[in-house]
Amino acid sequence: MEIPPLFTITSAIVLAFIIGLSIYAMERSGRQTVMRQLFEEFEALIDLVIARAILPLLPVYVFGNFLNLSYGGAIANILWIFGLLLVLLIVQHYAYLLFLYGVAATQTETSFVDLVRNQIPAHLMAFGTESSATSIPVNIEGAKQDGVLPEVVEFALPLTATMHMCGSVISVSTCVMGILMMNEMGLFSSDYVAFLSCFGLNSCGWIGDSWRCRDGGFANSTDGGD
Repeated sequence: MEIPPLFTITSAIVLAFIIGLSIYAMERSGRQTVMRQLFEEFEALIDLVIARAILPLLPVYVFGNFLNLSYGGAIANILWIFGLLLVLLIVQHYAYLLFLYGVAATQTETSFVDLVRNQIPAHLMAFGTESSATSIPVNIEGAKQDGVLPEVVEFALPLTATMHMCGSVISVSTCVMGILMMNEMGLFSSDYVAFLSCFGLNSCGWIGDSWRCRDGGFANSTDGGD
């Protein structure tokens, strides 16, 4: 059974901006509103669902995927081909993340170790689901533990989680490189250069939408994925 999303990511972001800016404008004008409390309680509700339902079931979901691949006889071939590639991806991701948190630690009183430790749950959830959007609530909680102002966290993280595409760029580019090497194709072939150019433009071209190159053109994925 597949449950379709209520909104695409782009629609959700636009709706959040409209509601957030409207509440702020109403409060600045001195008008009383219960909308802020409503959405704060809705945020707490979503956090509760993630903490009590999604996170505990996530390992079962991942384990089920491995069982499905094993039953189909594809797990051994996949692990053999992409094992080293996965290690390379993890090394690249952690090197990039440690660099970012190292720079952030020089600009705040929170130690580098605490910054990294507070974001481990969000990173594991993003890694397990392969989605930056699903990890936003956990990421917000980790940022608050880092001492970032709640107003900054609640505005910046939902926006930058879908705009900051470095993780996807690292993963996709490395996977394409691995496929080229397995098929004995040159890493500096015209196709790979064209792919990198197209992918680099599309990665930051639209917030939250999956755009991809197809037959020399641009094709939009309407499933709302990131």
